[in-house]
Amino acid sequence: MDTLSWKKHNEEICKKLSQLCYIIGQLRNTMDKKSLISYYYAYGESAIRYGITIWATNSNHNRILTLQKRIIRKIFRLGYNESVRETFRKEGIQTIYGLYYLESLQYIHKNLDKLQHNSDNHKYNTRTSNQITIPRHKTAFYERTSKYNGIKYHNNLTNQTKALDLTKLKIKTIEKITYLAPYNFQELDNIKF
Repeated sequence: MDTLSWKKHNEEICKKLSQLCYIIGQLRNTMDKKSLISYYYAYGESAIRYGITIWATNSNHNRILTLQKRIIRKIFRLGYNESVRETFRKEGIQTIYGLYYLESLQYIHKNLDKLQHNSDNHKYNTRTSNQITIPRHKTAFYERTSKYNGIKYHNNLTNQTKALDLTKLKIKTIEKITYLAPYNFQELDNIKF
């Protein structure tokens, strides 16, 4: 399992995003921004989102982020070196890292009843009793799984946020991730809301 490679899948996503970047460059003089953004969601974000919890931590995600930025620059006619983080925020467009966070957190929230909580280990009411127990593991590979990261992200949430139903959690998470517009996995580790 440690040798499983998502290189080919990553190359296919990058190929689709490169094609989309070219198409948007051709269409931006004939279509409005709203239509171009819809086009991005339909062909770009859907390609990124497909199976993201499986492949995102095991591939060259920085290349995908670079292509996302290039597409956003074309849609909004930004300069080559101009920062797009504020555009991601203002337009509510998720980076690859934001999409990974959202999907991982949703996966854990949907499966809370199947996971062991700290309160299952003892009867004492402690500060961490409502947190999910991170399963013991021996490999760094496990720490790159969406289950491990999703548990970490879920444990960082406040008790009020953890108590939300899936729809409200998703809305609140999208608001937070949109505001952060993360550019790497390290930015996701300490999100609290």
